[in-house]
Amino acid sequence: MIKKYLKKNKKNVFIIAEAGVNHNGKINNAFKLIDLAKKAGADAVKFQTWKRGEITGKFTDKVDYIKKNYKDKKKSRYDLSEKLRLEYNDFIKLKKYAETKNIIFLTTPDGFDSLNFCVNELDIDAIKIGSSELNNYDFLSKVAECGKDVILSTGMGNLSEVSIAVNCIKKKINKKNDLFILQCTSEYPAPLSSINLKAMIKMREKFNLEVGLSDHSNGFNASIIACANKAIIIEKHFTLNKMMNGPDHKTSLDPNELKIFINNIRDIPVIMGSEIKKPSLNELRNLENIRRGVVAKIKIKKGTILNESMLTCKRPFIEIEPASMPKLYGKKILVNVLEDQPLKWDYISD
Repeated sequence: MIKKYLKKNKKNVFIIAEAGVNHNGKINNAFKLIDLAKKAGADAVKFQTWKRGEITGKFTDKVDYIKKNYKDKKKSRYDLSEKLRLEYNDFIKLKKYAETKNIIFLTTPDGFDSLNFCVNELDIDAIKIGSSELNNYDFLSKVAECGKDVILSTGMGNLSEVSIAVNCIKKKINKKNDLFILQCTSEYPAPLSSINLKAMIKMREKFNLEVGLSDHSNGFNASIIACANKAIIIEKHFTLNKMMNGPDHKTSLDPNELKIFINNIRDIPVIMGSEIKKPSLNELRNLENIRRGVVAKIKIKKGTILNESMLTCKRPFIEIEPASMPKLYGKKILVNVLEDQPLKWDYISD
């Protein structure tokens, strides 16, 4: 689906605006996030789907970024997951709404039950596997059997773990579907020193698969560099307002940042251009008054035999290049020329 979409829309990068749980468990916020993703120019908007107790057990502790970013310190990680969860019926409404906005709707299933819902009821176009499932091989196999493109995040994993996961999916995935691998650092925000885009390049070479970046860093640089290194999927968190209370808002792009971010990504193939080295049309228009050409160093009278002391190279370049100046020595000039006047070949005798 993704490759066909890119080809049809003449795009080099599939941009996923990651809403995640930034709706704060409220469907009205989710509708607004879809509007925002569409307005900013994203190809897809993505959420996260799980049923009660499906992913987070009651003994789960809060990771550091949640402790730092979520104001209610008394609420447990389990309770927080419940607070940030939308119901299955909500996702049905959200997908229908996204379709009216002509933006692809994706949501990450966080368990077998939510996977069945996302595939059989929502009929999402592709399945994004979160980094938490990298070593959940039964789940990976089940995802691969669903007849959808698969996007695999690899946060917290090493190359050996990714290799096992890739092989697990490849054994079951339909030949008409594609597997994409995303380099990911499961930290919010992820320091630039931990992004490790060379690992993304390595995975593309090792597995012969298209790759991308699930970018949890602040700013745009990581994603831009990833795209310049042939990433074809970029996923980036965004929010309605960074000041909202929740685990991901502060490290997400605000509406204006998201639009700028996407515009920058879209500029990359234009900037990269082709492998053909040639002057642009604007350069050709500028060439005459930027390059040097052969000009008269002094006033020269008609009939004079030219020598090295009479000629030099200055702007503009009209006809005779600097490398051709020695060819003029010993030749007769057929017209009067002024100091700095560009010479032409028809001014010179054979």
